[in-house]
Amino acid sequence: MPPSLSEFSHWATLALAAVVTASTLFPLIPTHNWVVRLFDFPRVQFLILALIASALALTLSILNIHRPTQLTFLALTTLASIIHLTYILPYTNLWTPTVEHADSHDLRLLITNIDKRNNTPDLAAQAINDTNASAILLIEINDTLLESFDSIRDHYPHRLEQIRDDGLGIALWSKHPIHDPEIKFLVSDRRASLHCTLDLDNNTRVKLVGLHPTPPALPVKQRENADERYDSDIRDAELVLVARAVAEHATLPDPDPVIVAGDFNDVAWSKTTTLFQKLSALRDPRVGRGLLNTYHAAYPPLRYPLDHIFLSEGTRINDITRIKIPGSDHFAVLAKIQVKPDEDPQTPTPDHDDLEDAQEAIQNGNSSAQEHNESSRSL
Repeated sequence: MPPSLSEFSHWATLALAAVVTASTLFPLIPTHNWVVRLFDFPRVQFLILALIASALALTLSILNIHRPTQLTFLALTTLASIIHLTYILPYTNLWTPTVEHADSHDLRLLITNIDKRNNTPDLAAQAINDTNASAILLIEINDTLLESFDSIRDHYPHRLEQIRDDGLGIALWSKHPIHDPEIKFLVSDRRASLHCTLDLDNNTRVKLVGLHPTPPALPVKQRENADERYDSDIRDAELVLVARAVAEHATLPDPDPVIVAGDFNDVAWSKTTTLFQKLSALRDPRVGRGLLNTYHAAYPPLRYPLDHIFLSEGTRINDITRIKIPGSDHFAVLAKIQVKPDEDPQTPTPDHDDLEDAQEAIQNGNSSAQEHNESSRSL
């Protein structure tokens, strides 16, 4: 191997080893800072980089090019690969599903962030209509899109809507009757969440919560400092508050099964979403089935699972699939869900540390909302 090429390979391995080592350590930092929290997202991409770096370090060490250094790089990148793989492996067919398979379904639920800037709304409406969903959670719905979606909206006589033109609209359209509808602003008065109960055709009911919390790194447009961005604390607090509400619901006599769905602006394996599951005892139907990366639809190498459906005991999954929505930066998720309430639903059993983390997340989120002049309220 020519010296120049060997040196280039050596420095390339050094750079890759530094990147993958940082990508492994950064998410472990206990902070809500948006720069750090963005490292939660690209686990798959960092795993690929770590495997490439490991292969390159192994090759160079075999060729005896800076062998001691390359062996160090190999150890670091192999360890990084293993760590990233532990987060991703549950979302492959190698893992045992946590949500049982059902041979039929009672609810065809579509979750779709349609993108407030969607410039092909008619095509998007057709794609949504083709899913034949019995309930649709529409995120970033605004007045312009609402007008384009009139043709399908009429097929859903039961509706719960918060229509806004700033990308913060959210709506539930359902063919199933909606009971106890509520629009809540749990942490930020700019971020609505939908809460209701659906009366299904099989004489069962299911509680449904639709979310679209604040993403980390989003510019704070209403502040004088144009470079300021949201950290993750408002998002984290909203997810924790929903999880606690689900846990309280589980203690009721004969509680209905629960579905929590939406664009969480968080990945399935993050500390916050993991805490959400511990507090709520909700299950992820993607475990043992596949990641279902939904964002960004236009850039395959940069996709993460941001759109989620979590299910309580008493539900099973017939199918869950990703749907292309023209003009949107997100894929939609279509879940065919069977609802059969258990006689003895699972009650969450978070440990002391989980409860402390939850309380801290709520306090930090409320403080951040006050700092940004976004104190919460309910309608």
